[in-house]
Amino acid sequence: MGTVSCLRCGSSVEAMTEPPFGGKLGEEVRRGTCPSCWSAWELLSRRIINEYRLNLANSQHFDALVEQMRLFLKLPQPP
Repeated sequence: MGTVSCLRCGSSVEAMTEPPFGGKLGEEVRRGTCPSCWSAWELLSRRIINEYRLNLANSQHFDALVEQMRLFLKLPQPP
């Protein structure tokens, strides 16, 4: 499995065994995020979805949530 140096909290811990979701973004999250920070994001994302009444089937809403996730987890913004 290996370790991950978390971009958000700076800790070096055991990496997630699987990406949290598919695709390149899921792999990017797995490589740069510790399980603890991912759990914190999952809780916050629910609050964001509910507070802003996001419909994740709407691509603009989904993109807004991904942008917030990148900011929270301190993942680099795509070019």
